[in-house]
Amino acid sequence: MLQRGEVRFGGIAFPGRGSLNKLLVVIQGGPNFANQSDVVVLVASTYRGDTPRPFEVLLPSATSEFKVDTVIDCRWPFTVKRADVEAMNQLFTLGHDVMELVDEALVVGLQMTGIP
Repeated sequence: MLQRGEVRFGGIAFPGRGSLNKLLVVIQGGPNFANQSDVVVLVASTYRGDTPRPFEVLLPSATSEFKVDTVIDCRWPFTVKRADVEAMNQLFTLGHDVMELVDEALVVGLQMTGIP
């Protein structure tokens, strides 16, 4: 059963780029989440060493469950079919403290993209 903060690895379709294998972070949760057919996720990628921007959450491998330093980009939440996410490889679940950082970066990211 999916829960908020789960990190999954699998293919996600990107507009104009086809399907790419990515780390996905489930950002949805709450009492009605089990009844949803779609899941909102963010993409996590290998950290490239640049100063993290306000819409990014940096998770160093030394203090997280990621094998390499990883950054979660909170500008672009994606909606994916629940069955597709459930079929992906579940890696681990991020803690509440990390998800609070994700929430804060998500607000900044959405404001930058002009989504009301």
